[in-house]
Amino acid sequence: MWDSSFCGFCIVSCIFEPEARFTLLRRHTIFTLALFVAGTIAAYGYGFRTAQEQLWPYRQLKSFIELQSNAPAKFDIYGRLIDYPGKLKIDCPPQDEKTAVLLIFGQSNSANYGGQRFQAIDDHVINYFSGKCYRASSPLLGAENKLGETWTLLGNKLIEQRRFNRVVLIPAGIGGTSVSEWAAGGRLNSMLADVLDNAQQHYRITHVLWHQGERDFVIGTSAKDYASRFLSVYATLRAHEVAAPVYISEASRAGPEGPPWSENNPVRAGEESLIDGKNIFAGPDTDILVSERDRYDGMHFSGSGQETFAARWVETLAH
Repeated sequence: MWDSSFCGFCIVSCIFEPEARFTLLRRHTIFTLALFVAGTIAAYGYGFRTAQEQLWPYRQLKSFIELQSNAPAKFDIYGRLIDYPGKLKIDCPPQDEKTAVLLIFGQSNSANYGGQRFQAIDDHVINYFSGKCYRASSPLLGAENKLGETWTLLGNKLIEQRRFNRVVLIPAGIGGTSVSEWAAGGRLNSMLADVLDNAQQHYRITHVLWHQGERDFVIGTSAKDYASRFLSVYATLRAHEVAAPVYISEASRAGPEGPPWSENNPVRAGEESLIDGKNIFAGPDTDILVSERDRYDGMHFSGSGQETFAARWVETLAH
């Protein structure tokens, strides 16, 4: 039974005897700390056991985390991301001489397959898609998949280094595609034409960034065929009034899915033959620049690979 007279004695002692009050507070603090430590150990032990044996609520928590990491997204018939939770829509800003408008397309390393996600520092790096503007953040609308990408990082770097005051990103990359799919008669040529026509209603494209070649290395496209098919892509750009310089990355490393890679291969030869220094320029040589340790699966760029890739693009566009 609780002795009320003892309780009263304690209260009176604490009021009139400072030493007694200090002793009681110290004991209370020690007791609370002991309970916290014991609770933490118990919670850790329970969590360890539930994880090992997958007891409740391990599976429920795991499912919840997976659901959060697999947020609902919408794609079009080409596989392009057209809606994604959390996108911040903004007013499309006007274009001036310090605005870079980058058309970015090709294969997966031009799309949302990066190992690291990035977001714009502010509204100076913009994701343009289908007549609307959004603050740039991975994954970008207009390209395939919903992982990370390099282009928001590139935009941030261009702004930070004062190369431009504003960067507008127009991504349209689709993973696993060959150059023939983008050329006239290919399944993606009409999609590319629609992207160009839509963009031209709002912005003048200032730079075209092409990153593609891994698929053609796998299927054995010859240097001659690669070059002629890309020239068809180039003709599509010019036919839709895109007068911007075109930059071609050297890209042919296909990772484990491809045949043994060597630097001297037909795709690289085809890409190099296209460079004329007047209309078509060399982009980053990612075959050499981005090593296997900078690719999370032997092909797609990890965070370190994206950093290297973006830094080289800054140098390329500066010249």
